Amino acid sequence: MENTINQRIELLVEQSGKTKNFIANQLDISATYVKKITSGKSSPGYEIINGIISLFPNLSVEWLILGNGPMYREESSLVSEPMVSYGKYTEDKLDLMSKLIECQEEKDRYRHLLEANNISPAQRFA
Repeated sequence: MENTINQRIELLVEQSGKTKNFIANQLDISATYVKKITSGKSSPGYEIINGIISLFPNLSVEWLILGNGPMYREESSLVSEPMVSYGKYTEDKLDLMSKLIECQEEKDRYRHLLEANNISPAQRFA
C-alpha cells in the first residue's frame, strides 16, 4: 500500500506509462522537482495536486489525497454520473488537504522515531 501522497504519485506515474519529464512538462515544472516529489524529498502543494487531478481526469481524488479506495474511478461511474470537474476544487480545500497530508506524514515520522528508539506506547506519555 502507498502510505504517502509521494508514493501514490510515483505509482501513478509508473502505471500511467508517462515519463516524469512528460508529467513535468504538463505541470509546467522541472523534471527534477517531479523526481523530488516522487522520491519523497518534496511535498506536492495545491498547484501540483490540482495539476495532477486535471492531467488524469478519471483519477480518484480520494485515492490521491488520502490513499483510500482504488486509484481510478470505475468506468461505469464515469458514464452514469455527471462528470465532476476536480480542477474546480477551491484553493482553500486543496490547501487543507495538503496540510492534512503533512500532518499525517509528521505523525508517521514521529511514530518511526519512537519505534527506532524503542520507546513503548506506555513510555511515550510518562
